[in-house]
Amino acid sequence: MDLRAILFDLDGTLTKYSLDYKLSREKVIVELNRLNLGKFSYTEKVSISILLRRVEDKMSNGKYKQLLTLVNGIIEEYEVEAASQTNLMPFALEALTAVKKNDLKTAIVTNNGKAASSAVINRLNFGHLIDTIVTREDAERWKPDGATIREALRRLSIKPANVIFIGDSIIDIQAAKDSNVISVALPTGPTNAKTLLRSEPDYAIPSLSEVPLLLEMLKPSYSK
Repeated sequence: MDLRAILFDLDGTLTKYSLDYKLSREKVIVELNRLNLGKFSYTEKVSISILLRRVEDKMSNGKYKQLLTLVNGIIEEYEVEAASQTNLMPFALEALTAVKKNDLKTAIVTNNGKAASSAVINRLNFGHLIDTIVTREDAERWKPDGATIREALRRLSIKPANVIFIGDSIIDIQAAKDSNVISVALPTGPTNAKTLLRSEPDYAIPSLSEVPLLLEMLKPSYSK
């Protein structure tokens, strides 16, 4: 494989998952029901991005953009709080350093917003190891859609065949497939390994400590 870039999810992948996603999702459902966009249940375990896709066709483009702004505001409140508390995953710095040492591009592709993502990266001081950051504001559709991954590829000027994406959730694997990049499952977030493997990733690694081994396998000119 002519590997040229590695993309990473943020929460649950490079940083420990600390967002109260359940509560933020419930608040989004309240707004969707209030706007009469359907009858959404609090017990249905689907992501906010999937909920938005369900209502997108029911709205004009302008109204949908207004809804995205509203939802962003709801989620951001919880994300910014989480950003002040989270820490790096074990071996995150070592993994990123190994990637850069091998002259590969890096990107973060996250459903988080810009404010929280920037706060986390600045507080934990690893921005120098990241070439670009793509957040939910950078595309109208979020993961599991591949739009944010495609935006990262555009910024890096790299083709899908030369990229792998490492993430801890099913929507990460789905987004990788949707954008035709190699998917790598990492069971360090809320989703366990058995559930992740059902989404049929191309590779799976138990922790970021395995990133150098993955590089050695996929990059013939790997340098330790």
